[in-house]
Amino acid sequence: MATPKFKKQIETMLAENKDLFAEYEKLEENYAENPSKYKEELGEMRRKLLRIMRKHEDRLCARTENTKYANYSENLAMLFWQDIRVIFPNVEKSID
Repeated sequence: MATPKFKKQIETMLAENKDLFAEYEKLEENYAENPSKYKEELGEMRRKLLRIMRKHEDRLCARTENTKYANYSENLAMLFWQDIRVIFPNVEKSID
């Protein structure tokens, strides 16, 4: 069975930014142990990753958004973000 487009885009994103995502995972661990020390750094990393994720979402949906396939595009984006949230459950959370 063929891999869905949104999963391929996630795989591409993870491969292209492997070191950045590894650094993010490490920051999440460090933040859990010492929130005050890693708050700013983790917040900046999350913003950076969200920009990357949105760029890949745009790549995924770019050709279909303004066509008769707009619903398809919306569903692709939804599936893309569902998988992202499974892999990185805290990436969209704000750090107060």
